[in-house]
Amino acid sequence: MGLLTRIRDLIAANLLAMLDEAEEPERVLERLLREMEQGASDLRVLVAKAVTEEKRWASSVAEVTDEVRSLERQSEEAVQAGHEDEARRSIARRLAAERRLSGFREQLNRARATRQELKHDLDRLEEKARDARRSYEELLERKQAAEERLRAADATHRVEDRSSKADALLTDRPGALRETVEGAETVAEAIREIEDSSKDLDTTFAAMENNDQVEKLLQELKARLNR
Repeated sequence: MGLLTRIRDLIAANLLAMLDEAEEPERVLERLLREMEQGASDLRVLVAKAVTEEKRWASSVAEVTDEVRSLERQSEEAVQAGHEDEARRSIARRLAAERRLSGFREQLNRARATRQELKHDLDRLEEKARDARRSYEELLERKQAAEERLRAADATHRVEDRSSKADALLTDRPGALRETVEGAETVAEAIREIEDSSKDLDTTFAAMENNDQVEKLLQELKARLNR
């Protein structure tokens, strides 16, 4: 594919349609931007060459135009001086110069048209590249915003997930947590029972000690009375 054909295809490209059809719009835009920037660079070179060519032909036209005018004056002076042969030679040279001038002007017009066309293509391509650059930056901003929303949603989901798991331990999945709670309650109850048992034993032992003392005093009293 020729350079100008490729560049004009880029200019004519429908960015929105290409992005709508692309599976990875970001990569498509990156590729298009590279091609457009390279195309613009190539076009600037062509425009510079066209400008140089136009100036060359313009210089040739100016030079031959001066030659035609000079030969016309020479032929007039020769006629005035009565030198017809010299006048004929000047007229013949002027006619040849005019033919060259006509060809040079045609070349100049072509060079000017080429330069204008290339410059127009360059302006359009640079505008298209600016549009693509804006679309690319907007796409990156949208992607970044979407990623931030996704991270926020993911963080919220993790919090909700942990909360759901905690609820599940208390309801749908009582196993581990309920066993832990019930185990702690059982231990606490056992400790209370042991403490209560200890209190009952202390009371019993105290009562037994009182009975022994009463019995001892009774025996002493009986012994004293029997004397």
